[in-house]
Amino acid sequence: MNPTQRLCSLNNVGVAATAGCLAMICATIAATFCATSLFAEPPQAEPSQDLPSSYAPAADLSAQLEELREHLQTDLADPSEYGEYQQQRIVMDANTLAALVLVLGKHDQANTIKDRGNAAQIITAARELARAAKSHEAAKQAMAIFEAQLAKRGDGQALEWKTSADIAQLMKQVPIANNNLRRGVEGRRFDRLADKNAGYAALLAAMAQASSVDTSYCADEADEQTWRKYCDELRDAASLVRKSVREGDQKQAVEALGAVARSCDSCHEAFGVK
Repeated sequence: MNPTQRLCSLNNVGVAATAGCLAMICATIAATFCATSLFAEPPQAEPSQDLPSSYAPAADLSAQLEELREHLQTDLADPSEYGEYQQQRIVMDANTLAALVLVLGKHDQANTIKDRGNAAQIITAARELARAAKSHEAAKQAMAIFEAQLAKRGDGQALEWKTSADIAQLMKQVPIANNNLRRGVEGRRFDRLADKNAGYAALLAAMAQASSVDTSYCADEADEQTWRKYCDELRDAASLVRKSVREGDQKQAVEALGAVARSCDSCHEAFGVK
């Protein structure tokens, strides 16, 4: 997807009303917490014990990681075109990469991130890239470090299920992934876009899983349980979309997309206006 197409996704032009509502919901939640320090350590919740392969296979997540890397490289390619819009996308995509690397690093299926044992270092590099986004030169250097970490073998440092990304940035990425997924699932190119659709669905599921351990939006234990419930609902609905896509069942995939929207609606009602 070129920068112009991604801009259309961010502005949510010409997509279904449900997708537009989801974008507003996520933007509202993200804006509510925009004053929070980008990398302040938030309170943590116990992670789900479900195996990552049950909701986001490693192959689909790895493909999404490569797509996000390409987005970053495109945004950093020309310093003369590097403006506020590119800076915002760098922050969002770098945080999304951090969340993906967490899930890949904790995955039960073999993948490059897990096999090299350096997920913790890659997450740190992704967060530093987000931090450096205001300056093209600094971001370019941080991207080089991130790429170097991807290629390295680590020391097998233990990786914990804990916050890896700024959750407000993940909330901005959710409607973009959802809009991409909706266009592919509801359109005539359903079969031809199976790999892309499965990847976007896995991305949504992984972001939901990564978000579930971050209780920044929660005031008490009851809130934490509610937050976890909605994260799990989003993860499982996205997982069903992916499964339906792989099975070639377009009707079921569209129905599961409705469950994705409903989980976001419910979460907004519970947390977005507090």
